[in-house]
Amino acid sequence: MGADGGQNGTGAIIVTGVALDDTPPDLTETVLCLADTLHRVPNPRLPIRPSGTGDLFAALLVAELCNGSSLATSVNAASQYIFAILQRTLIARSKEMLIVATETGSRAAGQNTTDWSISVVPQGGL
Repeated sequence: MGADGGQNGTGAIIVTGVALDDTPPDLTETVLCLADTLHRVPNPRLPIRPSGTGDLFAALLVAELCNGSSLATSVNAASQYIFAILQRTLIARSKEMLIVATETGSRAAGQNTTDWSISVVPQGGL
């Protein structure tokens, strides 16, 4: 409880890389636990464990939330992005996650604007 008697935080917990009792052995899940609801996002288990996936998940989650998505939708999207990045990393046999930054801005006369975005391969591939 906060100093004013109210609760702090969102009342939500997100756990990644979860294997619950009924999770099939070939899957891993991201779980969003709310007061009365459990949202589960399964993805195929991949045989890689690169550093930084939790940090990237958090960044992708916040980006989705800032774009106006609900918490459940944001968790689902971030989980799918992470899976796509890990899948691409595995296929390339890279030791580092393959995150591609692409320049999407324009450089018209007198303007110097550049927008950066993260490009991920969708689950179905290119």
